[in-house]
Amino acid sequence: MTVGDRTVVIEHVSKSYQARTHRRSLADLVLRAVARQPPSAPPRWVLRDVSFTLQPGESIGIIGRNGAGKSTLLKIVAGIARPSSGRVRVPMRVSAQFALGAGFNQALTGVENAYLQGTMLGLTNQQVRAKLPEIEAFTELGEAMRRPLWTYSTGMHARLAFALAAQAETELMLIDEALGTGDAAFRDKCRQVLADVRRRGRALIVVSHSGDALKSMCDRGLWLDHGTVREDGPIADVLAHYHAATVPAPA
Repeated sequence: MTVGDRTVVIEHVSKSYQARTHRRSLADLVLRAVARQPPSAPPRWVLRDVSFTLQPGESIGIIGRNGAGKSTLLKIVAGIARPSSGRVRVPMRVSAQFALGAGFNQALTGVENAYLQGTMLGLTNQQVRAKLPEIEAFTELGEAMRRPLWTYSTGMHARLAFALAAQAETELMLIDEALGTGDAAFRDKCRQVLADVRRRGRALIVVSHSGDALKSMCDRGLWLDHGTVREDGPIADVLAHYHAATVPAPA
């Protein structure tokens, strides 16, 4: 595959966190530092040697069991998290929706966060003001848009985050489990928005446990298994192989 100036490149990316088995006393930590002893617990690897490219207009669905590293990979692409090693090149303007509303200020209202996030996504206050009625209508949050976000449920966070990400004029849209939020009517609205994103030639990366949703929206599938890429290929093939490997056969 040709790597052009607008191609997203994730190359040999790994991510680890230092595991903690139990809390240590200050004296123990000082003694270990003086003796130059390494941490007693090995690092916990969330991602290992992950590589893929994404062209403008392409769409990738990321699948895998809970804890496979899907959300961590999405946050690295978004620039929210940094890899422990590897190369990340994202030459596109990015809008991201995370289920927990990463980047939101919990003390501010939904409307105030719309202005805050809009600015971070490259919109002016005037543009956010013009889009606000559409954002509010899409979220279906009603008067909750005037309440602080600490009163919101996870689903309400996701509705607001998705509405804002969809309104941003960006070239790459990242979606983390938005299609598992709310009722069937809201999920259908999300899918319609993402279908429009594809028609306009924007790149798309979606994390979801819904195989049907990924198949309808994505060209490619990326299967993460314990932090490594087990398969990268046509979405229908990847989903079929994932299902065969993870769903128990009927008794």
